[in-house]
Amino acid sequence: MLAYELAQQLLAAGEQVEFLGLLDANPVLDPLTALPLGETGHAAVLTTALERLAETGADFGALTRDASWTTLMGAPVPDGAPPEYLRRSLRIAQTCMRAAMSYRPEPYAGPLDLFQAADTPHGRQADLARELRRLCAGRFTVQTVPGDHWGMTREHAAATAAALDSALERAGEQSGNH
Repeated sequence: MLAYELAQQLLAAGEQVEFLGLLDANPVLDPLTALPLGETGHAAVLTTALERLAETGADFGALTRDASWTTLMGAPVPDGAPPEYLRRSLRIAQTCMRAAMSYRPEPYAGPLDLFQAADTPHGRQADLARELRRLCAGRFTVQTVPGDHWGMTREHAAATAAALDSALERAGEQSGNH
C-alpha cells in the first residue's frame, strides 16, 4: 500500500512514475485471504498477541507458532526474543494494520506490475488481480513468481528478483531509458 500511495502522490505532484511493482500486495484486498482487510481477523491476532505478551508466564512462543500467526507474520517469533522488542514490534504491526484497514485507494493512472505468489490458490489470484486491475487505468501486468506470500521473498528470492529485474528492464525500454 505504501508503494501504491507513494506512486499516487508522485503523479499528483507532476512527476512521472515509470514503474510501480507490487510484490503480492493489494491496496483493496488482503493478499493472504483475498478479503477486505477489516474482515481478515489480522487485527485480532495482533491484539491477542499483545495481551498474551502482557500476561506473566504466558507462552508467547506457542501463540506465535499458531497457524493464524504464521499466516499473518510469516514465521514464529524466535526463542529468546526480548519482551520489550516484541511489544514494540507488535505495536508497530498493529499501527500498520489499522492504517491498512482505513486506506481507501484511488484509481492509479500509471503502469503497474503485480508479482503474484504461485502458491496462492488460482481463484484467489484471479480475485486479487481483478480488484487491482479495476484501480489501474494504465498498463497492468501480472507475473507469477514461485512460492507463497512469504516464500517468494525468502526461499525464492532469486527468482522473484529476476522477474523484477526483467520487468524493470522492460519499463526502461518502454520509456526510452536504457
